[in-house]
Amino acid sequence: MIAGALLVMWLGPLAGIGQDAPLPSQPWNTESARRHYQAWGIVPENPEHFVRFGMALALAEDWPQSALYLAHGLKLNPKDALAHGALGNVLIKLGDYQKAVVHFQEALSLDSANAHFRRGLAQARRLQENEQVALRLAELVRANPEDVQARLNLGYALANADKPREAAEQLEAALRIQPGNADARFHLGVMLDKAGEREQAIAAYREALRLRPGWTLVRRELAWLLATGPDHSESASAEAVRLAESVCGQATCRDPVSLDALAAAYASAGRFDAAVGAAGKAVRLALEAGNHGFAEQSRRRLELYQEGRPYRLP
Repeated sequence: MIAGALLVMWLGPLAGIGQDAPLPSQPWNTESARRHYQAWGIVPENPEHFVRFGMALALAEDWPQSALYLAHGLKLNPKDALAHGALGNVLIKLGDYQKAVVHFQEALSLDSANAHFRRGLAQARRLQENEQVALRLAELVRANPEDVQARLNLGYALANADKPREAAEQLEAALRIQPGNADARFHLGVMLDKAGEREQAIAAYREALRLRPGWTLVRRELAWLLATGPDHSESASAEAVRLAESVCGQATCRDPVSLDALAAAYASAGRFDAAVGAAGKAVRLALEAGNHGFAEQSRRRLELYQEGRPYRLP
């Protein structure tokens, strides 16, 4: 898909739509739907309007409704490569990798030079393959429900298939049998974090650290969540700073991810000058390593710190 800023410009006023917008469940054949379209300036016979609306809903992360509108736009105009690519991305979010592959293939048949479509197709195929692995492992778990390794393997396969909630369920089941498994506890924290269950993720990271106190990676992830997550208390900020500094002292650290976590911790504690220094170094080192995507994310957080604002996870 086109870059976020360009997408917002192309969408115009529809880019500001939120998930609370009144949307008809069947957006193409009712009088109430037509009244709804008039309110948003949508012409029911215009496929581009449906595609724009679908992409606006994708920006609002309303994936089911986005898929509905994009699919109808494509019904009206099946030769819209951008709409096929956008629907492919939305279907990945919905976990329907097989259909995502079909739409990326169609997008590439219409615009073979588009690198975004090629990357999307590769991602959808990889996730589809990982999902097939998970299905085979699920058969082993059903046959041997007390097999800890089988449940762990299934959890990791579901994680690779970008199904964090399902992965967490398998890891939790494995930990009920083997509660002292620090690796499983850490990966449970990662999956809970991805599923948006951040308080539970923090608890999982704390238990992983109890089981393996010197684990640097867990210290960094816990520091990040304490600094940016749901608990904005002074004690959480202080703990985030302590953990992040134990991982990465600003003067000697050359890991951009750890520096980014350290900057977030400083900002959560109100130490914005220190946050600016750590974030600036993170951006510089990420660029030197060729990690431009992470450098851009860290740069956006740096701008917040320069304005005296901490970064908070959405």
